[in-house]
Amino acid sequence: MGGYENGFSWHDPDRQFHYHPTFMAMGIIFLQGEAIIVYRVFRHEKKRFTKLLHLTIHSIVLVFMLVGLKAVWDSHDFHLDEKGQPDPLPNLYSIHSWLGIIMVTGYVLQFTGGLVTFFYPGLSMDLRKFFLPFHQLFGVLIFVSVTAVALMGISEYAAWHHK
Repeated sequence: MGGYENGFSWHDPDRQFHYHPTFMAMGIIFLQGEAIIVYRVFRHEKKRFTKLLHLTIHSIVLVFMLVGLKAVWDSHDFHLDEKGQPDPLPNLYSIHSWLGIIMVTGYVLQFTGGLVTFFYPGLSMDLRKFFLPFHQLFGVLIFVSVTAVALMGISEYAAWHHK
C-alpha cells in the first residue's frame, strides 16, 4: 500500500484509509496465522514459553486490529469532497463492515476467553482440558472467516473504486 495511490498519511483521509487493509492483513490474517502455528513450530519448547509467545502475538494482533479500525473510521468521518470540504461517509454501510465488526467482536471474545481460561493460574486442569477443543475450533473458524471478510473487502474496494 505504500506505493499505491500516494501511500499513507494520518492527515489525508483518503490515504489514511490505506492503513486499514495494511494493518488488518498484517495483524488479523498474517500474525493470527503465526500465533495459531506456534504450538506446531515450538512443540519441543517449554509449554510456558509457547503460551507466552502465543499470547504475545495475539496481543500484537489486537493492537494492529485497533489501529486498522481507527484508520477506517477516521477516513470515513473526516472524508473530504472534491473541493476539500468535509463530506463524511457513513460507517458500517456494507456487508464487509458488518461482518468485520462481528469478526472483531469474536476475536476479542476468543482472546479474553483464552486469556482467562489458559493463562489465569487459578482454573483447574479439568476446565482447561474441557475448553481447549472449543478454543482451537473457534480460533480456526475466526481465522478462516476473517480471511473471507478480507476478500470481501478487497472485492468491495475494487468495485467501488473502479474507474
